[in-house]
Amino acid sequence: MKKILALVLTLALCLGMAATPACADEVRTLNFWHSITNTTIYAAFEEVVNDFNNGIGAEKGIKIELTQFGSAAKLNTALTGSLQTAMNGSTEELPDIIMGNSIYMVDYILNAEALVNLTPYIEGENGLNMDDFYPCWLTNSMNYDEEHSVYCLPFQGYSEVVYYNVEFFQENNLSIPTTWDEMVELCKQIVAITGSAGFGWDNSAKMATTLLEQAGIGYTDAQGNLLFKDNLDAAIDTIQWYVDQLNAGLFRTAGDSGYFSGPFANQDIMMYCGSGVEGAYIDMKIDPEKPFHWATFPVPQMEGTQTPATFAENSLIAIMDLDDDAEKDAACWEFVKYFESTEAVKKLTSVGAYIPCLKSVAEDADWVANASPAQLTGVEQMNNYYVFYAFDTGDYTSNTIYTDLKNGMDDVLNNGADLRTTMEEILANY
Repeated sequence: MKKILALVLTLALCLGMAATPACADEVRTLNFWHSITNTTIYAAFEEVVNDFNNGIGAEKGIKIELTQFGSAAKLNTALTGSLQTAMNGSTEELPDIIMGNSIYMVDYILNAEALVNLTPYIEGENGLNMDDFYPCWLTNSMNYDEEHSVYCLPFQGYSEVVYYNVEFFQENNLSIPTTWDEMVELCKQIVAITGSAGFGWDNSAKMATTLLEQAGIGYTDAQGNLLFKDNLDAAIDTIQWYVDQLNAGLFRTAGDSGYFSGPFANQDIMMYCGSGVEGAYIDMKIDPEKPFHWATFPVPQMEGTQTPATFAENSLIAIMDLDDDAEKDAACWEFVKYFESTEAVKKLTSVGAYIPCLKSVAEDADWVANASPAQLTGVEQMNNYYVFYAFDTGDYTSNTIYTDLKNGMDDVLNNGADLRTTMEEILANY
């Protein structure tokens, strides 16, 4: 009789918990595929997952297991393979929750139709406060060509920033530039002091797309239209300005180093534009016998521009499901919602140099007090971020045009190739 009564009570509890994906006595294990490899950042990431497993997950019978891949490309290769297997009838190898970037996510959304539309969950009783997200990160996460549907949510945002040698600037009474005109004048001062170029840009393609966006010409849109193709003369003039500063010896390339973190750490250049997550690499490369302090400032803008623009991107989190398993999707949502909470986002951005996607974290006094220079600069220029659209037109993808642009700009900056000829050769393929 006691056994029967216990069974009845257990069933009643399970049936009565409408918002709970599974009865707490029946643990549903969900696999989260990711590509976080930095040991410090991974430790914070794992802590967030454990907090969920030991808290909300334990209450609702959900456990998150992590599967790590060495890079975003390796993760995408594994996902593509599991999707191909699933198309043949077996979905057992598919992950339940995935990390990715917009270039890959577009394929999962539009072509494979493998991601869950989160809109009903966001707007439902167990929903999410979307007003706490910075609009730029939401836009970056929803830049696929499908309106009114949310398939991905942001995390691990970062932007480009300008790194500079603090002691050198202080000793020579140099001012932080806010416009490119001011940057040119600053570089003239640096050349006069050191005899060397004063500035460089790590990524030639992002140099081009950022200047095109700042000039109001644009790079691409969500449909894959190449906006600069329709205004090619102005686009060439805009990028030629940068080439001219290079030829004048005011700017320089990274050369054989490939990235500026090495030359900057060696004090061969006093400032450069690069990813906001490079600080750790700079610190590792600074000679302990020649130490210096570095800080960051926002990427300069064109004088009088009406379209301030700075490159930024972020990782995305999404739910994968080809079986329309509503119970499983609800369980996944419990974790995704927790993952996007103030508590979790603060913990995830307490290490490394990633920018919070939530206003509540970026405005938190404790977070601000412990944030790195690049994180603070990232928040400062939050309103300047432009959308780096991901698309697949059927003839080409956002990745192919970006790769061609980068190869072309590298040839122009490093090898002296003619800019107009290079641009025309790139566009001949599109």
